[in-house]
Amino acid sequence: PRRCVNRSVRSVVLKPVTRCARCRLPERWCICSGQREIPCPLEIDVLMHPREQHRPSSTGHLIHRVMPRSRHRLWQHDRKFSAADIRVPGRETWVLHPHGETMPAGPVPESIHVVLLDGAWSETATMARDTVAWGRRISLPMTGESRFWLRDQQEGARFSTVEALIFLLRACGLQAAGE
Repeated sequence: PRRCVNRSVRSVVLKPVTRCARCRLPERWCICSGQREIPCPLEIDVLMHPREQHRPSSTGHLIHRVMPRSRHRLWQHDRKFSAADIRVPGRETWVLHPHGETMPAGPVPESIHVVLLDGAWSETATMARDTVAWGRRISLPMTGESRFWLRDQQEGARFSTVEALIFLLRACGLQAAGE
């Protein structure tokens, strides 16, 4: 059943239809009325691949809509950000990546600045190389199957950007924000 839903969703996303200006989904699937602002003590940066900025299936945009304090930065091949451009004074920078170190126990959310890489898996692999010096590369305890069906997941244990943030919120004890 999931495959059928996935193909149906993708066919609607790929067709040229009138879209909501805010969520970028077809108007009949607009999610804006159900969105609400979520308070969060984490500092959040979404480093977005240029191709991701126009994809209606981008969950990086969703993060900014529900967490307006989050910042979006557009990654570009020819304009690299430095660690100084990204870091937030008084906070430890964590770049979420599946090949990072295990998340420390008992994190204090008010002391964390998280950088999320937003793009297709091949795009974020390239972006990850630019973030090595920004802070600690952290791997989250992410299990299960992605619930994000607007894009095909080529392999198991691959999650969308917003799902990674949800795992982080829960791991930091921020259950209400994660829900």
